[in-house]
Amino acid sequence: MTRTRSVVAFVLLHLAATPSLVDAAFVTQAGFNDATGINSNPTANSPYQLGATVSGKGNGEPGWAGPWNGNGMVQSSTVFEGDGALQITSTAAPFRQWTPQVAGQLTIEQYVRFTEGARLVAYVEQGTTESTALHGPVWQAFPNHRFNVIDGTGDGGSPTPIVTNFAWEPNVWYKITVHTNVATQTWDFAVNDVPYVSANPLGFRGSPTALDEVRYLSEGSGLVFLDALTIVPEPSMAMLASIGMMLFLASLATRQVTNRRSHP
Repeated sequence: MTRTRSVVAFVLLHLAATPSLVDAAFVTQAGFNDATGINSNPTANSPYQLGATVSGKGNGEPGWAGPWNGNGMVQSSTVFEGDGALQITSTAAPFRQWTPQVAGQLTIEQYVRFTEGARLVAYVEQGTTESTALHGPVWQAFPNHRFNVIDGTGDGGSPTPIVTNFAWEPNVWYKITVHTNVATQTWDFAVNDVPYVSANPLGFRGSPTALDEVRYLSEGSGLVFLDALTIVPEPSMAMLASIGMMLFLASLATRQVTNRRSHP
């Protein structure tokens, strides 16, 4: 038993000393909730205050570098889950950074809803400068009720949006999934778990070396609602191999202790 505890302790100490292994499996979320739902807690007006601006809110939510910045209202009348969701009005562009930056692959899921006339441009990017050279995936929802994607070439330019076969209707929640690969500078797009199929992988607009921010720009006359934002980095093969080796050592030690007990 002492040997088993020693090996398990070694595994835990190694994980603590290698934060990238823990970060690889860490889920970062924002639910815009107060008392119920994602990241809710018993403290009033925490991590969000219903009926108040989102700027400066979200403190204490794991995985984020800081609170939300920019304009937007946390409201409770139109929600996907919990007791709150973010309402983004015209010209508002709330954004938030997570930590650490992800230089590999990650998946971002979010639920969005629109009123008539809404126009949304969503960015996944590196840093807070808003430089197009640091833009990764860019997707849109336009007043013509269509979802668009940007197939960039890495130069930070403004290619013509590709109109997808996905349509949106007012006052309906849609699950948007963006899977990114910084190494290949490519990304995938899906609506309600149905992938957008293109002849070639979609390209980043710019050439970021890592990604650490989401930004939602509302430009139309209608309202945009955002809820249940989830960001999941994917561990590299090296990380998985390291974790697998540590678990193997722990299992081997357990078997050795069991064998000794069976053969005194």
